[in-house]
Amino acid sequence: MAVKLTGTRMDKAPLSPLRCLLLILNYYVGFAYFYPRWAARITLWLNPWAIQTSSAVLFAFYIWMILFSVIVAFPLFKESWQKLPPLSKVLKNVFFLCIIVYLANIGFSLIASMLSGTASSVNQEGLDQSMKAIPLLTAFITVIYAPIVEETLFRGVFFRCCRAKLNFICSMLISGLMFGSIHIYSSLLAGNFTDAWYLLTYAGIGFILCIAYEQNDSIYPSIMLHFMVNLLGTLAMFL
Repeated sequence: MAVKLTGTRMDKAPLSPLRCLLLILNYYVGFAYFYPRWAARITLWLNPWAIQTSSAVLFAFYIWMILFSVIVAFPLFKESWQKLPPLSKVLKNVFFLCIIVYLANIGFSLIASMLSGTASSVNQEGLDQSMKAIPLLTAFITVIYAPIVEETLFRGVFFRCCRAKLNFICSMLISGLMFGSIHIYSSLLAGNFTDAWYLLTYAGIGFILCIAYEQNDSIYPSIMLHFMVNLLGTLAMFL
């Protein structure tokens, strides 16, 4: 299970600058700003008396983001499929890294909790509330949407493009920190700076997802790992 830590770079990134830009805009501009507002307007158009955004409309936007990511990043998925190791090797690797994720998550969460003086991150509290209010949509977002869309962006764009020019450590730090930041940025914008300690937890998970990509030279194992981690976490919330 040795991780490649040499300065050896990967081949040229399969995604063009335009494709990378579209994926970045889809997430940071679409998902973070426009899509929620459009979903709210469509909901009011369908039902002027609605007091919250329709789950069906939100589901449609999440499906759109998945399809958009897969279509735009098709060259990446094609390259990853061609380089994908035997399934038995991938499954062993993903299972092993899944254990590492949970051990790291426990350790980093305890440290972040002690330093921040809070029981959990604002992101986790919001996820718990959403699971109670709209369980099916939240489960879909967590188990299906996040592994595909987030891995396409943070491993497929940021990590893979960096690895064409930088070594593993630098690429992992960039991708992992950017991945971690999306889970705490809303708290920071709201002035809750103590939540910044949870960057340790989320970035740590992002680092391990980079390892999954690096060890297999393919995005599919990192998607599988992200899927497994989120699936187990979602099942735990239902219990």
